[in-house]
Amino acid sequence: MADQLRAVLFDMDDTLIDWSGVQVDWTQIDRSYLPNVIDWLQQEGIASSISLDKLGTAFSSRHRAAWQEAGKTLVAPHMPQTLIHALAALGVDCTVIDEADLIAAYDWRGVPGCRVFPDVPPALEILTNAGILLGIVTNASQPMFMRDAELVQHGLLAHFPVCRIAAVDTGRIKPHPHIFESALAKLGTEPAETVFVGDNFHADIEGALGVGMRAMHRDNSGPCLRIEDNWAQLHTLQDLPTILDAWYPGWRNGTG
Repeated sequence: MADQLRAVLFDMDDTLIDWSGVQVDWTQIDRSYLPNVIDWLQQEGIASSISLDKLGTAFSSRHRAAWQEAGKTLVAPHMPQTLIHALAALGVDCTVIDEADLIAAYDWRGVPGCRVFPDVPPALEILTNAGILLGIVTNASQPMFMRDAELVQHGLLAHFPVCRIAAVDTGRIKPHPHIFESALAKLGTEPAETVFVGDNFHADIEGALGVGMRAMHRDNSGPCLRIEDNWAQLHTLQDLPTILDAWYPGWRNGTG
């Protein structure tokens, strides 16, 4: 492994943003935004009457099926296209729908109950002050420009100016190497110069190790700290600098 640290990549959900306070499931989350779509279709004269229950069922069932298939193929689900397919199944003429306009009408703003883990801002500040490049790689079916709304809401966007990638933007979900390689290309760093931090051992840790990065597993189940040669386990990002000290002595002043 290289002696110099240049970048740290983070998973987003349950790594930076805590979902433990969310009280609804994805079917309810999906359905909460669909009235926006129905109103827009009516205003544009594309569809005069659509049942929320029917659209909710058509959309959620397709969304779930896409994720089940992704678990086998690692092909990323595409939320905007899934919504268009659901509308088409209800008889809507989707040839007159511009995907960008549809997603603007959907108006994704995140999920009530989510919050930033309190250990995140201090850790990001330490890394930024040391000149370390930061990035996000999330297994999301929403394009990253949609997830950016959450980063703005939580005050995190400014920490990630160069590299923010959703799975749908690359066509593959973690642990497929393509999504990690896309992030490395955006950052302009080599795998040995880059560390990945995530909460899913298979998708995040094994995926990052597979392309030659070191990786930290955020275990949200309870206190822990374990440091191996190329991966580590931690419960709080307060321990992130300690792990980097072990792997890259001198990283705090740009010499390691």
